[in-house]
Amino acid sequence: MTQASRFRDLLKRDAMVVAPGAFDCITAKLIEQAEFAAVYMTGAGTAATLGYPDFGLVTMSEMVANAGRIAAAVALPVIADADTGYGNELNVFRTVREFEKSGVAGIHIEDQEFPKKCGHLEGKQVIPREDYTAKIRAAAAARRDQNLDLREAEAMGYKLAIVPGLLIKSVVGICDQMLAELKASHHHPLPVKEITVPEMFRRFGADEWDALRDRFRSAPAPRVAAE
Repeated sequence: MTQASRFRDLLKRDAMVVAPGAFDCITAKLIEQAEFAAVYMTGAGTAATLGYPDFGLVTMSEMVANAGRIAAAVALPVIADADTGYGNELNVFRTVREFEKSGVAGIHIEDQEFPKKCGHLEGKQVIPREDYTAKIRAAAAARRDQNLDLREAEAMGYKLAIVPGLLIKSVVGICDQMLAELKASHHHPLPVKEITVPEMFRRFGADEWDALRDRFRSAPAPRVAAE
């Protein structure tokens, strides 16, 4: 079963799907370990990892590359931010094909002009309805295969809630706090949660990789045919 099929099955359930926003493989794995059903790749978070604001400065290829890394890092369906589709309906067609090849379960596109701005910012411009309709048709043809309590949204019939900024805002906040404490005290600040280095590595697959190394090292040497 493809991840897209798994995601469609999730949407058929009575319970609403909550997909926290990941901006890299670390945050994606944390979402998976917290036992959420799906991961959302935030476009603003992806832009931030490259040092940019969410002003449409990140290319389709850069977004697809991040989506592919995240999709490969977790077993959950990944829904990716695809901005405006990076152009007109023809660009949207290629965008869908590229994201599909990356292994994501689904994408969303916006009705803004290209390049876009974050939906939370002022000064956005939307494209005409007929242009956006053409993009939706192209996206469908290319396929191969918050303000409310989430419980209230679920009761209203919403089947998917994405929480894109939860982790990246928290990460920025805690990083600012730790750096300010270090600068002020000249001592290593106490972590929010104590975690050893081996434990941290285990959170990101160390046990599986160690087992793989042991398997190769303990395997018998291949036989060499006599001449």
